[in-house]
Amino acid sequence: MKICFSYSIDENYSDYLTNSLNSLLKNAPNVCANVDLIDFKIQENNFPKNDKIKYNYINPNLPTDKITIKNKGCSVLKERTVNLTGAYANLRKVYNIYNLLNSGEYDVIVNMDADNLILRNVEEYISRLPLGYDIHIKYTVGELNEADTARRKNNFRHFNLSDIELEPFFHEGCTVIKNTENSRKFFKVVSENIFNKLVWYGDSYWISYAYKKMKDEIKINCLPFDFVIYDLDEQNAKTAYVCSGYGYNKYKSLYKHLTQTF
Repeated sequence: MKICFSYSIDENYSDYLTNSLNSLLKNAPNVCANVDLIDFKIQENNFPKNDKIKYNYINPNLPTDKITIKNKGCSVLKERTVNLTGAYANLRKVYNIYNLLNSGEYDVIVNMDADNLILRNVEEYISRLPLGYDIHIKYTVGELNEADTARRKNNFRHFNLSDIELEPFFHEGCTVIKNTENSRKFFKVVSENIFNKLVWYGDSYWISYAYKKMKDEIKINCLPFDFVIYDLDEQNAKTAYVCSGYGYNKYKSLYKHLTQTF
């Protein structure tokens, strides 16, 4: 089984990417990575060099506008301002999934955030996921309260809400995609639309859009909670395979300690 992680960053996430790739090489050395570097002005950097990691320099010639992102659940940073290169990078790693699937080189593609740390051998975990599914993704159904629904609608304010369903609520930051005919069709829909609007939550919207179009065909498994840590502590750091940098995690001393072990 050949696995490839799909990464994409602008320069603001350089240090996170370095830590993530170092953790990948240490704990899952057989896994490949495809990395898009968006609008990097200096091509000399400290990223790890390895024949399993492919770097692509992408220059989309974006305007210098900035957008403000609300951080749900993070008491340290309620909102942050990002360049459009950051929004583009967030979409690019999902856009690339279709091309990576279609290349025929890989059996599995994993959508990977640059601030995720690989704590254990993900290859071993992925090999144990149940068969017969096209996509393994964390999602929630029936748990959105009124405030969550309002926030989600606000995230998608640039789009037509009638083209999607608000639930299931997909958490696409670490998605495992098997290379099947249905998954290729699914991510073809995503890739054809994802750059229609350059906004931060475009990946979430177009995944929901593709799901509504293909829900009678696509087979989706809810990724178990022991794969990715979204609330890092000493106990779950010993058993989980991936530590998300989402929200408060990256500000915890334990997260910083883990980066020093790679």
